[in-house]
Amino acid sequence: MMREKFGHGGRSGARPKLGFILGLLLVAACGQKVRTFESSSSSNDVGSGGSGGHAGSVGSATGGDGTGGDGASSGAAGGDGAGGDGAGGDGTGGEAPPPHWDTFERIGHDDLANQISNFLPQVAVSANGDALLVFYDQDTVWARRYVKKSDSWDPLLQVNDAATRGVNARVAIDANGNGVVVWYSASVGGGVFGKRFTAPLGWPAGWGTVETIDEGTSGISKHSTTVAMTPAGHIAVGIDVNTVDTSAREGYLAIYEGGQGWQTPVKVSGSTTSCNGTAVGVSTVGTTLRAVAAWYQSDGNGRLNVLGNVVTYDLTTHKGSAEGPKPLEADDTLDHLSPRVVMDGNGNAMVVFLQRDSTSSVSHVIANSYSGGVWAGATGVDTAGQRASEYAVTMNAEGDGGVVFRQCGAGCAIWARRFSGATFQPADKLSADEDSVSGPEIAVDGAGRGLAVWTQKAAALRSIFASELSPAQGWTEAHALEDDNAAEHWEPTVGFGPSGTGIAAWVRETTMNDLMRRSIFADVYKY
Repeated sequence: MMREKFGHGGRSGARPKLGFILGLLLVAACGQKVRTFESSSSSNDVGSGGSGGHAGSVGSATGGDGTGGDGASSGAAGGDGAGGDGAGGDGTGGEAPPPHWDTFERIGHDDLANQISNFLPQVAVSANGDALLVFYDQDTVWARRYVKKSDSWDPLLQVNDAATRGVNARVAIDANGNGVVVWYSASVGGGVFGKRFTAPLGWPAGWGTVETIDEGTSGISKHSTTVAMTPAGHIAVGIDVNTVDTSAREGYLAIYEGGQGWQTPVKVSGSTTSCNGTAVGVSTVGTTLRAVAAWYQSDGNGRLNVLGNVVTYDLTTHKGSAEGPKPLEADDTLDHLSPRVVMDGNGNAMVVFLQRDSTSSVSHVIANSYSGGVWAGATGVDTAGQRASEYAVTMNAEGDGGVVFRQCGAGCAIWARRFSGATFQPADKLSADEDSVSGPEIAVDGAGRGLAVWTQKAAALRSIFASELSPAQGWTEAHALEDDNAAEHWEPTVGFGPSGTGIAAWVRETTMNDLMRRSIFADVYKY
């Protein structure tokens, strides 16, 4: 596929430009259009695995990319120049460029292709800076890989086969760039499927065959909800299992152990028949895997509760056991629903969910953390007295993370709160007051740096905005990631490798020949 790139300078006056002067200097010196930011120290710490869920990533990949640029020593010869700091090409001289977003480009199908409705991009970034990006279109699942070394995207690849068409693909990646894509059949009676990628075999040879994670059953709908992956390549998948008449709704957890394959999914939701939205995270603790699952269910009196279950899987005996469902909140008057789960590298978890009344006039983001075998208890994340919704959560291997959410008072804006372990810092406002803000996503790397993205109108069109976090300096001013004034941009997602390579992806929507065309676009954050 042709690498179709777009500049950042096309919408004059419509989108604020952070670091504009630095950007101009870089354009003059290098001929590139990039967005630059303050640098902070790098880290090669190991993180926990996986990504998933439109509203929040479940973990991140592991290890470290390092922060060196194309240059290795002052005074060495560059590809197109010599002496001094080196210049041009991939020369070996000069300093590494400051952190910046590259030029956004098309990743999905061309507007003239038969595939005209690319949806739900998901991305996972590995320790080496490589990334996997997936989406679906008309019951087919597609993938591309970003390769950091060559700064290029491998060609589009259809992941499913004719017998395993499906929707809502999720992706996770391990420390070495090996990954997995999980999706489910859109038809009642269909199953949950997965396909694993082995990075050393290259693209597309590294893709194995489609594997059935949970077989289809007549009259039963099975939906994969989240996927998470450890640095060593062990995988956990959350699955909702529902009868057609919705008389029984249960939550399951499927584990993949390296060398042992997919294990039979086990029910984590206990005796309930009203489970929804089973979210999972996974981490390695000694010779065991610890998986945390969370879901919401009816209490039988018209109220929704969020519950969690901790599963321990022994990597030596290849058997697992569960602690049993536990309530993650004790409120008896409001509904609680839609949990998201992230885990660090030591088996600790953070679960974030929504609290609301029957009319949504009361709406808050709530968190509960798990550490040392104990749930800390529910705590509010947003500002009391206002309404919050549309949230996402992330955490790295060290237990540092953040929550982003849409909060409305006199106006609506995107806010973020950082946390370390179970301790939250004060909230930061990332966007201006703008009622159009929606769909925030967040990711952090191994050093606690962060990327947040969301949808916001600019010049009457929906656009993708971003802010970057330096642990020492805080969040940068919000700015647009694209300047396309001919189309709508929405449904963003973001991944951030442990040592600073980030990928933001989203849907671009336009009309051509009276047909709505949707394709996936992406931008690479280079540290």
